[in-house]
Amino acid sequence: MRVVVFGANGYIGNRTVLNLAAHAHEVTGFVRSESAATAVRAAGATAVVGSLTDAKVLESVLATHEAIVWLVQLALEDEQRVVDGLLRAIRKRGKTFVFTGGASVLSESTAGEWSENVYSEGDSFVPRRQLRVRAETENIVRVASQYGVRSIVVRPPLVYGHGGCKVISDLYHSARQTGAVCYIGRGLNVYSHCHVDDVAELIRLAIERGSSGALYHCVAGESTYRSMAEAIARSLEVATRSVSMEEAEKIWDKFTATTVFSSCSRTRSPGARRELGWAPQRERSDILAECLQPAYAAETGRNLASWIQPGNPSASTNPA
Repeated sequence: MRVVVFGANGYIGNRTVLNLAAHAHEVTGFVRSESAATAVRAAGATAVVGSLTDAKVLESVLATHEAIVWLVQLALEDEQRVVDGLLRAIRKRGKTFVFTGGASVLSESTAGEWSENVYSEGDSFVPRRQLRVRAETENIVRVASQYGVRSIVVRPPLVYGHGGCKVISDLYHSARQTGAVCYIGRGLNVYSHCHVDDVAELIRLAIERGSSGALYHCVAGESTYRSMAEAIARSLEVATRSVSMEEAEKIWDKFTATTVFSSCSRTRSPGARRELGWAPQRERSDILAECLQPAYAAETGRNLASWIQPGNPSASTNPA
């Protein structure tokens, strides 16, 4: 199948391109710079350099591919506008559209406490105020199945693997900033997690086997932020420390503190396992082993995602 991946040079995008190419799909990466195009070609895909505002380029790409995978990180309002436009452009064409969002849409603010709430694909929920736009975008994608689009939502949890997990990187950042690996409150809150290669596998299976209008989770396990912080602290031979929300915002940023490190987001994936035959590989399902990946300790600075504005919690996406 001819598949175009928007955001092909990103963390999940790169592994998705590799997976699709390895399974004989003809893959194109839609990227915004020539340097990103070079990385996409190295992964075995064709690259198209363009802008999400260039209607002519977008129409050409949409016309020549059977499946579209969305993996771009944008502020939520921008994401909704662009995704809605792409879906309208492919109405009644019978194309596949896979929107990859994130389980942050299910997150609950717990101030570092554990929550017993856990959500499978079919469970209803009330999104937090700052994440309502993401929930609306998911609904827009699924409703597009009524207009001649084979539209599917994939909702990954915290994603890790190959030294690229933003959350683990931020735990190391807290040690550089404060001399201790930090967590909020008691640190008992949990984000379910999954290795990036298992997420890429789910995306491929959704393209090949997914039902129109479906939603799929991908979950390999879960771990508290405190246990992750403790594993990293042992490796670095430093202490751990509980911090307040106010201090957490200074260590990271307002969005990361309020929506990631102070929240619980627990999910299950019965739909993906039953309908797609998906299952995570056991040998890579230990996020605590990933916490010891040398790449994180080698970092000297923190990369702030472009969609996060310090002091503004309204821009958000998958915390992976």
